Parts: sequence; structure tokens; C-alpha cells
Amino acid sequence: MDFWTRLQLPVNTFSLRHEIIKENLPLGRDDAVADVGVGTGYSAFNFAPGVRELVGIDVAAPVIDFLKSLPWGRGVEFVRADIADVNDAALKKLAGKFDRLYAADVLEHVSAPAAFFQNVASLLKEGGAALITFPNTPGHGVTRFRTKTELAQNLAAAGLKARTLDVLEPTTWLKIIYSAFVKLPLSAHRRVRRRPRGRGDRGEEQTFDQTYAFAFNRRLPWYRVLINFYFEALMAVAKMLPLYKTTPAPEEILGRRVLVVATE
Repeated sequence: MDFWTRLQLPVNTFSLRHEIIKENLPLGRDDAVADVGVGTGYSAFNFAPGVRELVGIDVAAPVIDFLKSLPWGRGVEFVRADIADVNDAALKKLAGKFDRLYAADVLEHVSAPAAFFQNVASLLKEGGAALITFPNTPGHGVTRFRTKTELAQNLAAAGLKARTLDVLEPTTWLKIIYSAFVKLPLSAHRRVRRRPRGRGDRGEEQTFDQTYAFAFNRRLPWYRVLINFYFEALMAVAKMLPLYKTTPAPEEILGRRVLVVATE
């Protein structure tokens, strides 16, 4: 996707999640790919030109309807489905379809993790790979794992083999960039708009259509081009140095960002 088109997309603030997917789940031109918890569509729109097929999945109908209405999604199929429901009819139609699947910052918002893993496994072709990353943090979302063993057991119960089970640590460089140029302006914006904390930040279950990010993007304000330019430029500068480091997960993983790459 060219630079000008990226600027016109819904606002996606400093997408570290997108960089994690790019660097840890190689996508090939012949791959069918599932984006679970598609959100603003940023990763789906960017990856779609380089793969055979990309399907964006979300539980929230307003999100799917919004993304379908955008002119940049012609290469993406958007499907309303509940990744936490093993009886979801839309997911059953997609069973065994995908070479690659990613779910970034989704699992912590899912109240039925066993069903989540079972559906991830069912969507993959034999030998397919899934990347799952999430902040395993108390007070954020509704699902977390205290130990690596607990998480590995959930994966194994669904028939998934963990090829990678790491924790991600932000570098000092990323902490400086994020604190000064992302967190500070976003906090100021929240105060000006008198925007309360999201349900997910209060430890409650939350879907993307219930977030301020969705309410803001649904209006597609013209100045999103300027905001996107700011974050594109910031990411270009940030990537001059490493943003994070991965290490094999210790037994205690509570309070850490977790990265899993698993095969079916």
C-alpha cells in the first residue's frame, strides 16, 4: 500500500502491534490470512496487497459494516464472527481455510480463552501458523494467565503447538518515544475531550465498537491525514533503533506482554 493511501486510512496510533506481526509472522503471496479482531483495519489494509487472500474478522457488527463501507478494503473480506464461540456459524464456514492467522491485543478481551484457542486452531490449515500477542496485565481486559504452563496447557488442549512462547520487553528507546510523543499527546487529548477510561482499561469485557477509537474513526474526520502523517513519521524515526526485545517466557508471565506463534 502506498504512503498517500495509508494516510487516508482510519487513524491508527503508533501501531507497534503491526510491527510485531510483520517481524514474527512472515506472510507470503500465496497465503490466505485471517486478521482476528480487525479493529481499524490498518493491518488488514496494509497486508492485503501482498497475500492471496485476507479475511478480517470481528465480533462487532458496527465495525464490520464500517470497514465494508471504506474504499480501501476491496482486497479484504470482512466477516462478523465471534472468535469466543465454538458454535459460531460464520467461523465454521471458514474452518481450515487459512495459512496464517494473527490476533493482536484480542485475547485479553475474550472471556472464554479455551473457545478462542479452539477456534484459532479450527481456522488454520494443517501446518498453518497463528501469531497471538496480548498484554497479560492485571486490570486490563478480562483474561490473563499467571504462568507459562497455564497458557501452554490452553494451547495444547486446542491442538496448537507453541513454536514460540516469549515475552516482549520494550527498549528504553521505545519507552522514551512512546511516553513523550504518544502517551503525552493522547493524555492531553483525553483531558480536553473529557474522555473516560475505556471499559477494557477498567478490567471489563470490551469490543472495538465500544471504544473511543472507533467512535472517532467512524466520522472519518479530514484531519486524520495529518494525524496519520504524524504517527507514520514517528514510527519511521522510532524504527531507527530496536523497539523491543523478545526472550523465552519465564514461568511467571503475569504483567508481561506475551508473544505466541503456534502451529496447528
